[in-house]
Amino acid sequence: MAAVMFFVAGLLLTLLLTETTTASALHFASSFRLCDRRRIDKIVMNLSGIAVDERSGKLLLVVNKPMRILVYNPATNMVERTAHTDAVNDGEGVTWLGANRVGGAYEFAVVDEQAKTRKIVKDPSSSRIVVFDADTLQVTGETYGVDVDILHNKGLEGLAYDATRERFYAVQEKSPMRVIAIPRGDDREPGGGYETVIDNQTAFRGVGITDLAGATYVVDGGLLLLLSQEQRRLALFDVENGRFLEDEVFDVSGALHPEGVAYDALRGKLYVVGEPNEIFVYCRVVEKLPEEVVVLEELMNLVSVG
Repeated sequence: MAAVMFFVAGLLLTLLLTETTTASALHFASSFRLCDRRRIDKIVMNLSGIAVDERSGKLLLVVNKPMRILVYNPATNMVERTAHTDAVNDGEGVTWLGANRVGGAYEFAVVDEQAKTRKIVKDPSSSRIVVFDADTLQVTGETYGVDVDILHNKGLEGLAYDATRERFYAVQEKSPMRVIAIPRGDDREPGGGYETVIDNQTAFRGVGITDLAGATYVVDGGLLLLLSQEQRRLALFDVENGRFLEDEVFDVSGALHPEGVAYDALRGKLYVVGEPNEIFVYCRVVEKLPEEVVVLEELMNLVSVG
């Protein structure tokens, strides 16, 4: 009897582990609730991007006109640092990179939507990804030109990063809507090479997306969380399988002008920022254990009693 119980328990455990990523992906949107909404007094307008410093939970904010980077502490509701930069002309999205694989310094990156208009560095690419040191807030010298067609200021708006695969994901707002992947490292082809991840306009509209304003990478499941400004909506895209999770869509209808999104997996927080100076905070709700876990525990209890 005990042997049978152990076999069944092992089978259930295998099934549970196999479906862990799928289950977490399927319940991602429904597990968040709006828990806070703030305006940052230090910002008058043009808040356009957000990333989480995974070490501290502090937020890196990108603000335009003039271009600057702010370090904001959500625990105290205070802007702790401000750094003006002329290395980026039209900064939109920002993403956390983590520790540099060579020197170990912590870094983040900003996407420059219209790099061709920059006066500081001559660069033929239409857009650029610029890497910053997370402690000094200064550029590291690591940049990536991305040559995409830009019509009517509809260029690269959001930026995400997959540290495991060492590649950036950038989203183009419109004309066309698309997500592209840019490899990080010295082996990248010169001239702004990239890979198109998705540009199927029908697929975007199938989940209610009519533009792309921001993106963040969700490591648990290998997902991209994509933000639509026009529809005030978030949708999950499964990178590995190349498809949207159609049931995993949720609205951020309270936001006036959503521009960026960031996910803090460690602290269970999802942030959406928008113009002029808003931050929406979504908190992850702890749900009950999956039924498979409950059954597994009951079986193991029977085995121990037997």
